[in-house]
Amino acid sequence: MEFDFTWVLLGLPFFFTLGWLASRLDLRQMRIENRQAPKAYFKGLNFLLNEQQDQAIDAFIEAVQNDPDTSELHFALGNLFRRRGEYERAVRVHEHLMSRGDLSQPERDRAQHALALDFLKAGLLDRAESALRKLEGTPFEEEARLALLSIYERSRDWANATEIAARLGNSSQGSFSARQSHYLCEQASACSASGDIPGAISLLQEACAMSPSSPRPLIDLAKLQGQLAQPADALQTLRKLYASAPQGMPLAAGLLANVALGTGQHSAAMDLLQASYRQTPSIDLIEAIVKLETDPVVARHWYEQHLEKQTSLLAASKWIAGEPGRNDHQHTLVQRALDQATKPLMRYRCAACGFEATQHFWHCPGCQAWEVDRISPEAPVPVVRVTRTEERIGAAANVAYNIVTLGAQASLLTVVGDDEASHQLEALVAKTGISTYFGRDARLKTTVKLRVIGRQQQLIRLDFENTPESEVLASQTAAFETLYPEHEAVLFSDYGKGGLAHIPLMIAKARAAGKIVLVDPKGDDYARYKNATVITPNRAELEHVVGTWRDEAQLRTKAHQLREDLNLDALL
Repeated sequence: MEFDFTWVLLGLPFFFTLGWLASRLDLRQMRIENRQAPKAYFKGLNFLLNEQQDQAIDAFIEAVQNDPDTSELHFALGNLFRRRGEYERAVRVHEHLMSRGDLSQPERDRAQHALALDFLKAGLLDRAESALRKLEGTPFEEEARLALLSIYERSRDWANATEIAARLGNSSQGSFSARQSHYLCEQASACSASGDIPGAISLLQEACAMSPSSPRPLIDLAKLQGQLAQPADALQTLRKLYASAPQGMPLAAGLLANVALGTGQHSAAMDLLQASYRQTPSIDLIEAIVKLETDPVVARHWYEQHLEKQTSLLAASKWIAGEPGRNDHQHTLVQRALDQATKPLMRYRCAACGFEATQHFWHCPGCQAWEVDRISPEAPVPVVRVTRTEERIGAAANVAYNIVTLGAQASLLTVVGDDEASHQLEALVAKTGISTYFGRDARLKTTVKLRVIGRQQQLIRLDFENTPESEVLASQTAAFETLYPEHEAVLFSDYGKGGLAHIPLMIAKARAAGKIVLVDPKGDDYARYKNATVITPNRAELEHVVGTWRDEAQLRTKAHQLREDLNLDALL
């Protein structure tokens, strides 16, 4: 029987129509699903920005249900659970990610790291250790090692802590020799407690060699020598302390006085204490000096000298206590009140977390910091041992660096001094690929912000700056006129330091040439930014200019009014 191709030809349009309808339905369903997922995602993001974490979690769960293969949503949800303290749910999310066979290796490493953090935050240190160990050889290796170091320190596993610290020291994380010397001192303390004195001495000598500038190994060694009735050796060790780590002398002052009394070398110890006091005035050193001073009048005079240098209630109380011929009832009452008032001053307080104790801890029980920051018992003066310094570009230079990082080209026009800081800044900026156009003013200090940081907490910031002269600002305006035609956009970072005295003229020229002009404003004179394309005040800056608002509607009204008054395209 012959096959009739006529039916095939007649059926082709029919099947084509069915296929087209099916594809349209499929595309429509895909669009619906794609709309649902972003809608839930952005809803969750909005809740998160408004610090409504419960609603954000619900929205992200909905987004994950709509698109279960999207790993980013899983990471966002897991991190939210961890931040809320719902560690079991966070673990389930990240373990589910780890079980997926289609996960790329970078995402698998990221999920492993997130899972380790879940265990760490939950206090499951054994499971956290196991998870962190699996991150060796991944981009999260350094973070994992730091977390492992924290675990081993908390569990006092000094052998493993030493191993991890050695690895970190060999990487780009800086020197860990001071911390390793602490581990040796901790092991020496355990040896001493168990009666292994030779082992303790050997460990302390190793710690001294590992970190010569650390005071603890020498102080602990001198204490041990004193306990072994070796005062001459202890005195020699404390001399080494003064030579290599003088910042530790106040902590060893009482020990030095006792050693001197044991050896009869009052004169040598007194010279050492007085030299230390001249270098670092401290009530601890004064107390040790007074202990060795045989003349009560001279001893009392030391408190007077200290009061001339520092206002110290503790020194004043000691001075009054030593006043001769004052044993009446009133004097006793006053002295009792002073003793009570000075008790809180005779405590050590960690400058990083505020933990207080009557004894000095090398390892702060509060924040787990090592030797880092100590507030002396007589006055709130932080003592910081500098272990690392770092220089970074800031302010407008940092803005330009962010632009370059995003793949664009940037030029930096600014005013600096003719000093060492300006040359350091120029060298740092040159490494980033930013084109620099520095106007130098010999009377200007290049702005430097010096931050002292201990245990990830800023203790103090010192600012070195002044206002530039009008002449150099005028020359920079001329440089601006040469530069802006070569660029598509101009960004002004106003820090209120006087460098943008001519900004109205600059904005007018750039806008007349059709350039986009963005301004990060400062102060309350926003008329200076008139005709810019966009200005970006934060909430506090905007409130300072337009006043407070009752609700979002009033905020919108005030923002639109400011935009119209300044003739801006937008206000962000």
